[in-house]
Amino acid sequence: PTSNFALALAQGPRHSLNAYWDTLGKNWLGPAPVGGAGSTYSTPALVLDPSTNFALSLVQGPHHSLSAYWDTLGQNWLGPTPVGSAGSTYSAPSLILNLSTNFALVSVRTAQNGLSTYWTTIGQQWNGPGPVGDIATTSRVVGMAINESLDWAVAVTKIRKNVNVFWTTIGQSWSGPARDNSLRGNR
Repeated sequence: PTSNFALALAQGPRHSLNAYWDTLGKNWLGPAPVGGAGSTYSTPALVLDPSTNFALSLVQGPHHSLSAYWDTLGQNWLGPTPVGSAGSTYSAPSLILNLSTNFALVSVRTAQNGLSTYWTTIGQQWNGPGPVGDIATTSRVVGMAINESLDWAVAVTKIRKNVNVFWTTIGQSWSGPARDNSLRGNR
């Protein structure tokens, strides 16, 4: 395992994907190419397992697709692997990883402003899409969180001035949305 290590991915020129890294106290290094021109149309989502040095990133790919890239630190990045087909993804993805089970879950906005998820156990085939939010519940995926001990996940979305919260026990159907309208009138 690598301690005091930081990793960042960013959309680069001509819709490419680049990696930057740092050992704390040193200068940042990069960019190192991960995905070529035309591969990346969103801010990348990134998770890192510090015990295995495994990194996983998902991006909105060409034609509103969803693509995965992965790396074990010190090796070359691999990918893209198609996760969601053309027309599946209309936002930057939000990604969580359960470090105890290697279960990865990603959520994205659909063309109809709904919320869909894709999931995998690292090293296995991706599954999905799994519908979460109905049409017109999501204009932006705000984020996701996981409680590893309860195997429970939550996704937060926003549409207009409403915040929607969806939740699930991994492997079960999603519940929600619970709406927070307290943002009404705020800009």
